Amino acid sequence: MASKRTRVKLGDVVAIPLEESMVAVGIVLHISTVFRGSIMIGFYNESFASIDEIDIGAVGGDFIETPNYTGKQVITSGRWKVVGNNQALLSAANIPQLRVANTLYFKNEIIRQLHTSEFQEYVEVAGQGAFFIEDKLLKHFGKVTA
Repeated sequence: MASKRTRVKLGDVVAIPLEESMVAVGIVLHISTVFRGSIMIGFYNESFASIDEIDIGAVGGDFIETPNYTGKQVITSGRWKVVGNNQALLSAANIPQLRVANTLYFKNEIIRQLHTSEFQEYVEVAGQGAFFIEDKLLKHFGKVTA
């Protein structure tokens, strides 16, 4: 019997298990149609002891770093769990403009072409994988990774 796949939605609040007693929290900011299968997630500066202890009301504010893209399969596969949906958090989120080569994008929209002197002003689309993100979050929360 096939398992039911999770459909990813804007504003989904996501639990990212990092280790036995640490879970980070992020929010789906954008579902790309330009970068197929990709979603933009922002990660909050709060962590919890378990998925069951996540308090969506306690998360918010600035993200740990500029949000970037990852594959939506980290959610649809069940690796990261959707623990709620919060449109107020989504509305308050600062969604960045990101650079792809010399093209500046906001979500699926091309804003303009950049001059090379402007490259340093914008974060480049990175397409970060689950392991990379989880390792980065562990380091952020003061956990040493091998």
